[in-house]
Amino acid sequence: MRIKLEEFTHHDIHTLINWIDSPETLFLWTGTTFKFPLTYECISNYFNESETGLQSNKLFKAVDESGIMQGYIELSRIDSENKQACISRVIVGNPKIRNKGICKQMIGNILKIGFEEYSLHRIYLFVFEENISAIECYKKSGFRIEGLLRDSRYYEGKYINVYLMSIIDEKYNNKKN
Repeated sequence: MRIKLEEFTHHDIHTLINWIDSPETLFLWTGTTFKFPLTYECISNYFNESETGLQSNKLFKAVDESGIMQGYIELSRIDSENKQACISRVIVGNPKIRNKGICKQMIGNILKIGFEEYSLHRIYLFVFEENISAIECYKKSGFRIEGLLRDSRYYEGKYINVYLMSIIDEKYNNKKN
């Protein structure tokens, strides 16, 4: 399955909400940004803030050859002065197609946008230490672990460690060639 990124629109909100079927899925997707159950109004407000420039976020849907939305990803905290941005809120919607290379394609596409369209120098992300498959995907895409944020998030009565990972344009260009 080939994936490409397209701009996320209001029409895509219901599909995204349907993927978030539990508090655990929501937490893995957004940390503590949103509360369960996820609502149309909540995502719509977030979308509108991103669209109007109140936040420096670009929201994308990952679509297959048939145009069906299979995932969601953001390039957020875009900082043109320091030429960096953060990849956030990455999800492959259908659990049956997870761990099949969809996320790696999404990451490759967002890196291309960040480095080639926005001329960024550094792209970083945060990932829960327990999310082994995501960490492996990011490593295969050229990311390196920069640090560990110990006990960074509190969820269901326990603290969770978070890795900070990044890739710089030089590493991306070497991997691309």
